[in-house]
Amino acid sequence: MIGLIQQPTIDYAREIIVLLSWLSPICFGFHLFVNWRDYPSYCQNIQRTFFWIVLVTGVYGIIQFLVAPAWDQFYLNQNDLLFLGKPTPLGIRVFSTMGQSVTFGANLMPGLLLLLISKEKWRFTAAGCGYLVFLLSQARTPWYTFILAVLFFVFSLKGSHQIRAIITVTLVALLIIPLTTIEPFSEKIIARIETFDNLENDGSYQTRTKQFENSINYALSQSIGYGLISPGQAPTQENAASKKNLFSVNDNGYLALFVSLGWFGTIIYLVGLISLFLKVFQVSIHFNDTFLVCARAIALASLLRLFTANVTTGPYAMPIWGFLGIAIAGYKYYLTQYISANRGS
Repeated sequence: MIGLIQQPTIDYAREIIVLLSWLSPICFGFHLFVNWRDYPSYCQNIQRTFFWIVLVTGVYGIIQFLVAPAWDQFYLNQNDLLFLGKPTPLGIRVFSTMGQSVTFGANLMPGLLLLLISKEKWRFTAAGCGYLVFLLSQARTPWYTFILAVLFFVFSLKGSHQIRAIITVTLVALLIIPLTTIEPFSEKIIARIETFDNLENDGSYQTRTKQFENSINYALSQSIGYGLISPGQAPTQENAASKKNLFSVNDNGYLALFVSLGWFGTIIYLVGLISLFLKVFQVSIHFNDTFLVCARAIALASLLRLFTANVTTGPYAMPIWGFLGIAIAGYKYYLTQYISANRGS
């Protein structure tokens, strides 16, 4: 309702789509939670699904990078997506079956982490393909998100589970390092990694910094908010002839949150999220469930992506709410079992 008042609405169908893009990930997570009794079967299905996601998108991503199929070239040329590289073999920033490399990396990351606990026969093949295209996406935000998720996962485990996780992560590292030294992959991967040492001269970093300077005062001045916004729908600069957006919603998740909901709504939103994470980080009754530990690590790391990426709408928000929903379902499942066992004793 605030958006309909604050924003210059000319397309009501689009406003409905924006609303649904915000609500659908939350509703999906809620669906997983209310069906908490099916938590064990959901765990198996989610792991199996992400195994096939990593394998299929990984294989196609390698083909996309080496061959640059005609339909991908057409997609890049028609949409003028210069940030995804050149529409030529060895020139594309891999986005596989998704529209952008950051979107691809953000949704591939959970699958890569779940492979650490997978028992599928072809898990190492999937891991090899998945990690290679993850690096070829050249998307730094999913990279640091994955590192955070691994750290949360490993340090949340106890005893033998933690030792096995450390061994698995070490084996994965030994698998990845040779892949980064093989041509024609190494040149693209190493060049992107080296940008971490020179962020001051990095175009993406400079753009984000400028957008922060232009937008932070506007964001902090919002009490009730501008209304829900999606990629490409941020407020425009006042008195600017070009009517250029103040910031990119895809690159500034925290600004999108403050501008959309205002201070009042953002406080409610964050208090709700924090209370949910406090629930799922109560490990006393379910620390042996590595999937649950993995799910909450994915949810938390994906949420921390808000400093450099969108976390509120569509495929960007799905890893957060989906894995948070299944983690809360697991908490409820084990809590019920714990209470029933104590009553029986």
